[in-house]
This record gives sequence, C-alpha cells and structure tokens, in this order.
Amino acid sequence: MFYSKTTGGFYDDGIHTAAQIPSDAVPVSQATYQSLMTAQSTGDTIQADSNGNPIAVAPPAPTLVQVQDVALTQIDAAAEALRALAITSTPGQIATYILKYNEAIAFQTANYAGTVPALVQSEITATGSTAQVATQAIITQYNAWASLAASIETVRRSQKVAVGVATTSAAVTAAVTAATTGFASIKTSAGL
Repeated sequence: MFYSKTTGGFYDDGIHTAAQIPSDAVPVSQATYQSLMTAQSTGDTIQADSNGNPIAVAPPAPTLVQVQDVALTQIDAAAEALRALAITSTPGQIATYILKYNEAIAFQTANYAGTVPALVQSEITATGSTAQVATQAIITQYNAWASLAASIETVRRSQKVAVGVATTSAAVTAAVTAATTGFASIKTSAGL
C-alpha cells in the first residue's frame, strides 16, 4: 500500500500499476492503513506530514458561533417536543384552539346569550354538555395550556438568551443543560 501527498490518495500495488502510482508515494503498512481508515470513519481527515507520510488529523473544534447555532436549535426542538405532549402541534389545530377560545370568551362575555358559536357548538356536540359547561371547559383548558406555554417559553427564551451571550462553549453547554433540566421539571410538574 502507498500514499501520495500530491493526490491525497492510497494506491495498492496489487491493483495499480507502477505507472499509476504517483512518484511521491510512500509505502504504508497494512496496520497503518487500517488505523487511518478507522480514524477517518470517526471524522478525522488523512493528511501528509512533513515527510509525506499519511497521518490522521482531528477536525478543528467547532467555532463558538457553530456551537451556539446547534444549541439554539436543540433548545427550540426540546421546547416544541414538550409542547407537543400537551397540545396538538400542527398549525391548523393550533389556530382552531385559538379560534375556539376566542369564541368561548365572546360567548361568555355575552352572558351565553345569542347563537352558540360554531366551535363551542362542536364541543357541545362532542361532549353532550351544555353551552355554559362547554364554554367553561374550553376556557379552562386554554388557560391550562397558556400557563404551560408560559412556563416552557420562560425556560426556552432565558436559555436562548444565555446561549446568545455565551463567550465559551462551556457556557453554551451550561445553558442547554439548564434548558433540559427546566423542561424536565415542567414535564414532571404537568404530569406529562
């Protein structure tokens, strides 16, 4: 087995002819070749040292900005996963919940007089309850979700701000850990 600094490739004299092997190629033992392939499979790159011999080089550490970007995405994903445990997270359903709540509040404000709003009626039809009971159930459920959402948002935003002002990767990691711990506490408290 040979390695060429010029091409950055390996050549096997059992496969390649002498004419195909670059003139700067240096011999590489099978053990070294296997070791390099293993290192490459875990993210290292293979480069030539000053003598042209192949060596495994660990990739550079990510920049602080790269670490922050990953952390911000992780925090948002964890917040959304927690929200999804308590409420359907599809946009259409979220919009329906908000409309349903708005209709319930308007109906309650009107002292339950007039035509029952369509989304309140859908709750009555589904549960067999009265207009007042359905309205109160919608409002109570919405308020519970709003309280949970506020708790999640407090953790999410505070730790995203902490990530944004972090000056070290360790500080970023600490913020992600704090978010994870905060979300776990909310999940436990909410019985999710």
